[in-house]
Amino acid sequence: MPIRQRDLMNGDASIHDNFIRSILSNKNIAAAYFKNYLPAFISRQLNFAIVMLSKI
Repeated sequence: MPIRQRDLMNGDASIHDNFIRSILSNKNIAAAYFKNYLPAFISRQLNFAIVMLSKI
């Protein structure tokens, strides 16, 4: 059974979403995360000193 968008905001998905949002709302943690998990050819092109947080 495919997961529907509205199902993702219930239960465990919502807990995970809130956890990730709270962690990535810290600039230093967000920069460290992306430095370590983005492919090297991408992270070398980014300036992590000017990370700006944005709500979408």
